[in-house]
Amino acid sequence: MLGHAIREFLTYSAVERGLSMNTISAYGADLKQLAEFLQAKEISSWASVCRDDLLDFLDERLEMHQEASSIARKNVTIKVF
Repeated sequence: MLGHAIREFLTYSAVERGLSMNTISAYGADLKQLAEFLQAKEISSWASVCRDDLLDFLDERLEMHQEASSIARKNVTIKVF
């Protein structure tokens, strides 16, 4: 269920918004990571996601010592999505 919405968003972003393939690829990778994180928390519907879940995702990236620029991009991806 999470994947279907991501695919629709990526298609919309490419076709309707005309975003570059690099941007679409980055969005896709970020959203795939988010979906995997949510599924590990046994969340299978976007309607079930709350603000704290998203903050936990970003906090986990910090704990994994990901670059600040990568975390900032993930934050933007989430907001756009």
